[in-house]
Amino acid sequence: MTLLFSGIQDIANMSAKTSSSLSLVVVIAWLGLITLGAEEAEALLHWKSSLHFQSLSSWSPNKTTCLWIGISCNGAGSVTRINLSNFTLHGSLHSFNFSSFPSLTHLNLSSNNLTENIPTLIGTLSKLTMLDLSINQLSGSIPQEIGTLSKLTFLDLSINQLLGPIPKEICNLTNLAELWIHDNLLMGPIPSNIKNMVHLAYLMLFNNQISGSIPEEVGMLESLTGLNLYTNRLVGRIPPS
Repeated sequence: MTLLFSGIQDIANMSAKTSSSLSLVVVIAWLGLITLGAEEAEALLHWKSSLHFQSLSSWSPNKTTCLWIGISCNGAGSVTRINLSNFTLHGSLHSFNFSSFPSLTHLNLSSNNLTENIPTLIGTLSKLTMLDLSINQLSGSIPQEIGTLSKLTFLDLSINQLLGPIPKEICNLTNLAELWIHDNLLMGPIPSNIKNMVHLAYLMLFNNQISGSIPEEVGMLESLTGLNLYTNRLVGRIPPS
């Protein structure tokens, strides 16, 4: 009888310890989500304060981040989408802390007045599937770090003032279906490793200063349905493929 009672007591103690451990894990996870949400809110407010002109009056520390205009969150309250297309934003991306948004999948800042270059820290958005920075006044080169965004399926940097070569790292985006970088000041050749972009359906490079010949590898893009290269400095023959 004593042994039976002792066994039951041991089981009860183990159950209590397990319950306590699970409770601790839940509390830690909950605190982690609160900390992440606070970090995201702080990062967005910091960027807002750097803009010269904006229409983001709903972005307030007194209001839940997920209720701010242009912001969408997942069930855990972490920011997954930022859609601020055509919001008359004037400023740059230098005060935007990209590393504060580990859950971000969509970033649309098109049709604004964003200036200066695209920060290299954009490469920290590891879950990003859609990036649209088109129709702004962004300058400088396309950062090679964009090539680390392996989940991207849509990339639009068109109608800016971007210059320099198309970084070969961009061809590492093997999931990319649409690449729109037309109407910039891009120069140099089309990277030959473009053949790696096996899911590419739209390739829009027109109205740039791209030079050299059209690489044979373009013909290896079996998913390609839209190709526009006009108004560049391309020479040579059109590949038969």
